[in-house]
Amino acid sequence: MFSCTFFLNQVVILPSTVIGVVSYSRDGLVSTDLCKLYLELRLQCAKSSVDRFVCVCFATYKMPLVENLFGLTARFVVLYAEQRLAARRAARAEAREIRMRELERQQREQEDHADKAFDMYTESVGRRTGSRLAALSPAGVHSPRRSSEDSADDGFNVKDLRHELKEVEEKFRKAMILNAQLDNDKAALGYQLELLKDRIEELGEEYAQLQREHKEKCSTHERLKREHASVERELEAARAAIRARDAAAADAGFAFVEAAAPPAPPRAAPADPPPDPAAPAPLLALVSHAAHQLLDDVGEGTLDVRLQKLVSSKQALESEVRKLKIQLNEERAARQNGVANHHDQEYEDELETLRKSVSEARGRAARAEAEAALQAGGAARLAAQLARLRARQDQHDQLEDQLNQERRRLQRETREALNRVEELETENSHLTKRLDKLKNAKSALLKDL
Repeated sequence: MFSCTFFLNQVVILPSTVIGVVSYSRDGLVSTDLCKLYLELRLQCAKSSVDRFVCVCFATYKMPLVENLFGLTARFVVLYAEQRLAARRAARAEAREIRMRELERQQREQEDHADKAFDMYTESVGRRTGSRLAALSPAGVHSPRRSSEDSADDGFNVKDLRHELKEVEEKFRKAMILNAQLDNDKAALGYQLELLKDRIEELGEEYAQLQREHKEKCSTHERLKREHASVERELEAARAAIRARDAAAADAGFAFVEAAAPPAPPRAAPADPPPDPAAPAPLLALVSHAAHQLLDDVGEGTLDVRLQKLVSSKQALESEVRKLKIQLNEERAARQNGVANHHDQEYEDELETLRKSVSEARGRAARAEAEAALQAGGAARLAAQLARLRARQDQHDQLEDQLNQERRRLQRETREALNRVEELETENSHLTKRLDKLKNAKSALLKDL
C-alpha cells in the first residue's frame, strides 16, 4: 500500500468515445496502475458506445491509491448508469409516440372502413328497394283491371318497406356510432395500458435504485457501528486508565484536586440550541494527602482559589507576627528600662506558637504549589484526551441516529413503491379484462349486424 500526491487540474469534457484520467505526481511521473485503469476504462467506453464522459482529476492531497481507484470506478459506474437510464427513458418516450401514431392510424382506418361499409349497405338497400318498386310498377301498368284493394295493399307495402328501410338505416347508424365509440374506448384503454406499463417499468427502476441506496446505507451503517464500537472500546480503556491512575495515586499517597474551574458557558436564549456536551473537562492537579487535607481545611473551590486563601491567611499571619514583634521589641525596651510586665512569659509563648504555625503554613503552601505545578501538565493532557473521546462518541451517536432515520425512511419508501406497483398491476389486470369484454361485445355486435 502506497500513496500518491495529485494536483488539481481543470475538468475536461472529451467529445469522442474516451474516458480520460489525468493524474500528475510531484515528480512529473504517471502511475502505472492509473495507466492500466485508463486503458481498461477506455476499452469499456468503446464497447458501450458512450458519447462523452467527464475527465476526473484528483485534488492535491495524499490518499491511498486503492481508494482513488475505487472512487474513480464508482464515479464512472454512476455516470454510465445515469446515461443508460436517460437513453432508456428517451427510447420509451419515442416508442410511446410511435404507438400513439399507430393507434391513431388504425382508428382512422377503422372509421374509413366503417364509412365505406355504411355507404355500401345504404347502396345495397337502395338497390333492393328500387328493384322491388320496379317489380311492382309493371304489374300496375300491365294490369289495369286490378281492383282498388290490390292497389291499396301495394301502396301499404311500399310504405312499410320505406319505414323498415329507415329503421334499418337508423339501427345501422347507431351500431356504427357505437362501434366507433368502442374503437375509441379501445384506443384510449390501450394508451392507458401502455402508460401503466411504462409507469410500472419506471417504478421498477426506482425500486431497484432504492434497493441499491438501501444497501449502501446499510453498509455505511454497519461501518459506523464498527467505528462506534471501537470508540466505545477506546473510551472504556481511557476510563480504566483513569481508574488505574487514581488507584496508583492513592497507593502512592497522592490525590487529585481540581486545578482550574471550567469556562462558564454563555447564557443562551430559550430558542438557542443546547450547549455542546463535549465541553473541556476541568484540569486536575496531583497533590499529597497532607496537602489535600490542608486544602480541604481551607474550603471549597479550585486549586487556585485555595492557594489564594492560603496566601491571604499567610499574609495575615505575617502581619500579625510583625505586630507581635513590634510589641515584643517594645516590651523588651520597657523591661530594659525596668518597667517589665508580668505577662512577658505569656507573650513569648504566643509568639513561639505563631512562629511555628507560620512556618508550617509556609511549608505546606510551598509543597502544594510544587505538587500542583508538577501534576498540572499530566492532568491537562488526560482531560484533553477524555474530552476528545467524549466528542467522538457524541458524533458517532448522532451519526447512528441519522442513519437509523434514513434507513426507516428508505424502508417506508420501499413499501410505498411496492404497494403502488401492486395497485398498478391490479389496475392493469382490470383494464385488460375490460378490454377483452369490449372486444367480445364488439364481435357480438358485428355478428348481429
